Amino acid sequence: MLFEYICGGELFSRLRKDGRFANDVALFYACEIALSLQYLHRMNIVYRDLKPENLLIDKEGHIKITDFGFAKQLTNDRTYTLCGTPEYLAPEIIKGSKVGYGKSVDWWALGILIFEMLSGYPPFYDNEPIGIYKKIVAGIIEFPRFFDVKAKDVIRKLLNPDLNYRLGCDSVIFKKKKKKKKKKKRMENPSNCINGLEASIGNPFIIETSQLHGPRF
Repeated sequence: MLFEYICGGELFSRLRKDGRFANDVALFYACEIALSLQYLHRMNIVYRDLKPENLLIDKEGHIKITDFGFAKQLTNDRTYTLCGTPEYLAPEIIKGSKVGYGKSVDWWALGILIFEMLSGYPPFYDNEPIGIYKKIVAGIIEFPRFFDVKAKDVIRKLLNPDLNYRLGCDSVIFKKKKKKKKKKKRMENPSNCINGLEASIGNPFIIETSQLHGPRF
């Protein structure tokens, strides 16, 4: 897969430079990523490696998702491979259930990413991977005091360990079969719940023409 030249660099670099993003900046990026995930999921593709290092910024300030090494097209709505970045793994991947997992893991990763964009660090962190896994499975989220109430609400919904209620999840394979037919719960649209439109927010980071430099030989 080849991309055009993307001059804005990684979202990771910009986040490290700024420390953390303002609400409107994080909202802009979260909206674009949510729309991208929805497109991939409609194509029956689970991405499995969402993180700031894999998000590039083009000259107009828009997000480009890169590195599809862990992406997989699902044939039966589930997969079983343990892969991804430790801080961004969903609990269903870590637990290694025989049921497997599906597109739900991408929405969990989006919740982690939004938290990191707003705080500058992921919600589950430890010096060792096994420590990170234990904290993810425990599911205790400690929000900084400056977090907006709406931001915390969205993050909690995305980081819900119950797949029947996690924002963005509508996969019936994870729902237990019951004798009585129950009306299927209509899930909220993630991009709507994030509560923002790209056009109304505006691009937070646009590359000026004077900043562009061609290759030097």
